[in-house]
Amino acid sequence: MSTSRAPWKPSSEQSLLVQACLSNCEDLEPLFRRWETEYDFDAMDFGCMRLLPYLYRRLEACGIAAADHGRIRGIYARYWYLHNTQAIPSLTELAHLRDKGLRFLVLKGTSLQFLIYGQDPPTRPADDVDILITGSDLNAWIAHVRERWFPKHFSLLTGLLPGDKKVHGMGEARFEH
Repeated sequence: MSTSRAPWKPSSEQSLLVQACLSNCEDLEPLFRRWETEYDFDAMDFGCMRLLPYLYRRLEACGIAAADHGRIRGIYARYWYLHNTQAIPSLTELAHLRDKGLRFLVLKGTSLQFLIYGQDPPTRPADDVDILITGSDLNAWIAHVRERWFPKHFSLLTGLLPGDKKVHGMGEARFEH
């Protein structure tokens, strides 16, 4: 029997960080100190890295100093920068398309940033903007994407034909139909 965990299950390090993020201030410090002691910051996986912006804000709110405070703050700053330079412009572009009558639904991380983490969106990192569109709108979306998004990034249109399933850009836009 294999002892490896299923890929969808959190690692023990991820579980500990989630516990720390969701704990009250009294319980946060011992959980965080345990994480600092048991795990190597430099060997952290991507799942843990994505928890650090939220953890950073929790540590600040509880007045807890981290040994790697500067590094954790830097990770938060990175996601703040990405949010402001990629997510906000992408959402502005989507608003333009909405005003043109195109329908879509923002999914996953970006929607959570605004619905749940609205006071501080970078505490919920999102590397792209995922949208869902209907198949009947596919041709209109392709026309508007070519017109509005990709003239600045023309090389990204390589291979985009009506039968294609995806366009690669700042993230990945999946055209589902």
